[in-house]
Amino acid sequence: MLRGGDGAGVTAAVELEMAADLAHALWLGRVQPATLLATRRARARGSVRKLLRMQTLGERLIPIYEGLLREEHREDLLVDPDPVSS
Repeated sequence: MLRGGDGAGVTAAVELEMAADLAHALWLGRVQPATLLATRRARARGSVRKLLRMQTLGERLIPIYEGLLREEHREDLLVDPDPVSS
């Protein structure tokens, strides 16, 4: 797993640009990438097809992201403020 600067020099198949609250909701599985793209709340650079195929991988990463938040004692970030509707 890459953290912080570990990903420097890695070529990404897809880059997503969105607000931090939306990215957080995405990593928690509260919003689907296709929804963000369809509503233009996120912008993708690269292969959108690859992004959508990776959705099942993203679902397996949800517990890892939740675990990282718990390790940092940030359970407050696990409460659902519903950033997608704002």
